[in-house]
Formats: sequence, structure tokens, C-alpha cells
Amino acid sequence: MNNPLLYSAMVKQSSLDAIGRRSLYAWGENSSGQIGDGTTIDKSSPVQVGSSNWSSVACGFYHSLAIREDGKLFAWGFNFYGELGDGTTQTRLSPVQVGTSSWKSVSCGSRHSLAVRDDGKLFAWGKNDFGQLGDGTTTNRLSPVQVGTSSWGTVSGGDLHSLGIRDDGKLFSWGINSDGQLGDGTTGGRISPAQVGTDSWSSVSAGGIFSLAVRDDGKLFSWGDNTVGQLGDGTTTNRLSPVQVGTSSWKAVGAGSLHSLAIRSDGRLFAWGYNNYGRLGDGTETYRLSPVQINAGNWSAVSGAYDHSLAIREDGKLFAWGGNQYGQLGDGTSENRSVPTQIGTGTWAAVDGMFLHSIGLLIA
Repeated sequence: MNNPLLYSAMVKQSSLDAIGRRSLYAWGENSSGQIGDGTTIDKSSPVQVGSSNWSSVACGFYHSLAIREDGKLFAWGFNFYGELGDGTTQTRLSPVQVGTSSWKSVSCGSRHSLAVRDDGKLFAWGKNDFGQLGDGTTTNRLSPVQVGTSSWGTVSGGDLHSLGIRDDGKLFSWGINSDGQLGDGTTGGRISPAQVGTDSWSSVSAGGIFSLAVRDDGKLFSWGDNTVGQLGDGTTTNRLSPVQVGTSSWKAVGAGSLHSLAIRSDGRLFAWGYNNYGRLGDGTETYRLSPVQINAGNWSAVSGAYDHSLAIREDGKLFAWGGNQYGQLGDGTSENRSVPTQIGTGTWAAVDGMFLHSIGLLIA
């Protein structure tokens, strides 16, 4: 199903992620086993998945990925297009290991997956109808296939497009480009990574049909669809190339389906774009065309999902807000929240959200 509102945000790690044992938890909609607890029962509060120690996590539309502390990659959930990468199209209700390589980072698109191996090589698998895997074809892949020969640092999967920062800081994009979400000044799709400008970048996040990135100097840029102000430049004009958002310095971004989140260098949290269900967290359902501050606290990690948002405060406390019809906020209810709501009392190292489920690493 090609729905431009379904996407994956880049996994966000907290500054606390090196402390203690990191246990895997998930919550929300679970019709395809994307929570990974061996059932298809929705969960409105975080439930532990297995007993291993983990280093990073990522949510897709109906699938999830995680890297164990030893570098081994696991996947679970819906697998019709091969998005789990285990060589089959069989849905998995619990984590299954993907190959035998050791990995350092992972990201999910709506129906595809991306991962960087320990040696820096980029691999992709799953749905590939618009070239979102970047392997030069539009063939779905049931197992990881290498994308080019470069060495990569950060990758992020969107709905039908992908972004990556090479080890030298150069930004690349590939996949569908109907609304300029690749940022190369055109609306022509790419089936292999194409460089975006000549600047050097530090972080990137692919949204539904738009993109966010922070340049090495801390300046925030956005491009692609801007129908509801998700680019944050004060307009609703689509942009085919990166445009700067304000003049502040930023350290983290999280692109949602139609909304955006970012943490300024001073730790302040901001949001903009579409705001039904209160996904911006400012206590209203008013669309915002420019960044508005959400909470007075200091924050370390953020993730934008379909209709909800997740963030980790600098003290490791997890907060969520927005749509909650399947328990994707994790507060034990199905009530929408228009302001950040604390989830439990634990300390978290990482969190990610996608369509209607969320996943995170709790520090024991």
C-alpha cells in the first residue's frame, strides 16, 4: 500500500545510552506482531521484548528492527515485502536474527529497511517500487543488499524515500521525489544515492514526503512537501532544495508524517506543521508554519511518528503526546494528549515511533 503519510523517523539516541543495561520495550498497535512480544494484542503500556541487552532500535510501518549489544541485527512484524530481511515473506511475532554480520546503525522506512554494517557499508531490503533501497533497481529484496561502495555514518528511511550521510559528511538521497523530498532541485526519482548540494551535515531525518537535516554548523534545513507547514519556513510552499529554518543552532531533528520536531542546541524542544490530535505538543490543535517551543525542559532525543511524538528529557525521562487510539503513547490509556505526558518513571536511552507503535530502550 503506497500511502505518502507513512514513514520512518531516524532512531534517536539519548546522551544516557552508554549507562547501564538497555532492555527493549515496545507498545501500541500490534496486529502484525510489530511489538515483538509473541502476540498480536495491542499494548497501551511498554512491554519488554526478550531479555537481551540492546544498542539501537527502529520502527517501520508494521515492522521493527533492533541491534543487540553484540552487533547482531534482529527484526519482527509484517514481512510481505521482505522488510524484515530474513529471506522470507513470513510475518514474525518475535525477533528473528538477520544474517550474521555485525551492525552499527539501523533505520526503517514505511515498508523498507536500512542498516550500516560495522565496516561502514550500507545495506537495504524490503519494498523497492520507487528505488527507495538505492541499489539501482526497483526490485523488492528479501535479504540485505549492499548499496554502493561508500562508507556511511547516518541513514534515515522515509515513506518511499531514503537519506544518508556519508562518512565525509556529504548528504545523499534516493527514492520517490514527487514533492521534492530528495532535495536535488527536481521532482525526478532516483534509484541510487544522489548527492544533495556540497555542504557537510551532522544529522538527518526523512519524513512522510519531506526531509529535515542539520548542517555541520548547527543550522537546520528542510525540503519537500510543505502543505501544512511541516518545513517550518513560515510558508506552505513546497521546496525542491534545502531551505534554512530560522537562524538558531540545532542538535537533533525528528520528521513525522506531517509534522516536525527539533531540539535546539540549548536543549529546548520545538515543533511545527500539522497538529491534529495535538501531535505538536503545544496544548492546541493549531497548525504551526514556524517552530514553536513546546516545553521548558531540556531534551536530548526526539522522534516524530505518524500522529504522535516521543522525546527523552536530559534526565532520561520519556514523554509522549498526540494520537493514542492504539496506545502508541504508552501511558496505559487510549486518550490523545496535546502536551508531553511522562511515560512511567524509568530512565530511557533511545526511542523511535512510526505509524501506530513505538519502541524504546530502558536503562536497567
